[in-house]
Amino acid sequence: MLWRISIASLFLIFLFQQPVFGFSKARKEYTKKVEFKPGGELSVKSDDGDIEIIGWDKNEVFVEAEITAHAFSRSQAEAKVERVRVRVQESEAFIRVSSHGPSNTEVAYIIHVPNKISVTCRTDDGKIKIENVDGAHDLRTEDGDIYLHQIQGKIRARSDDGEVQFSGKLENLDVSTEDGNIIGSFEPEGSTFIKTDDGDVELEIVTDEENEPAIYIRTDDGRVHSDFPVWTERSHMRQSSKKVKFDVRTNDGNVRLTRK
Repeated sequence: MLWRISIASLFLIFLFQQPVFGFSKARKEYTKKVEFKPGGELSVKSDDGDIEIIGWDKNEVFVEAEITAHAFSRSQAEAKVERVRVRVQESEAFIRVSSHGPSNTEVAYIIHVPNKISVTCRTDDGKIKIENVDGAHDLRTEDGDIYLHQIQGKIRARSDDGEVQFSGKLENLDVSTEDGNIIGSFEPEGSTFIKTDDGDVELEIVTDEENEPAIYIRTDDGRVHSDFPVWTERSHMRQSSKKVKFDVRTNDGNVRLTRK
């Protein structure tokens, strides 16, 4: 018994003497500028970092990356951060940004792009933010939020645990999240599909009576408020002659649609 207690005591002493995981960290920055005309495509992948895309009136893409590494000691963190590589592949039609490095490292991006460009983003734990960029955007994050501000074009956005917010003039909007809310203020064109399992839906719709959308809403346990007529059958809504159609679904959340 004494032998077991001694072994346990030594193990506890060993644990207390170890530094807390991730106690030390190191950072470095990476930048690159690429000449790029409007109308192309940008693809960005970051496992754990945030991605922010900002439109400007220059015919160039400017990539800023902040690389962070965590380790038991400062020297280990500095060694790790130096092993991270940011890769920028370019052609006349597309730019692809990605990174590769050891575990417990992350890369966060701020990227300025021409105002008219299509964007594809993938990140596991980071948030995605796009501002003043017109195009067809395909966005996916596992645990982060998605923010789209003053966008014109087509949007496909997916987040498992995050919230999605958007504004602009949006065509064929397709937004889905499991646990997060979906909040938008926009002028719709074409079809709009909104789905969340446990979150609320709040949409402020810019329209006039002539272009009122045909709307179908399905919710199991939530409350519904709409400034517009709501179709009770999805098939009837889809057969409507209206150019703008909404399909809104939530299991446990509330739905609120207002006219702006």
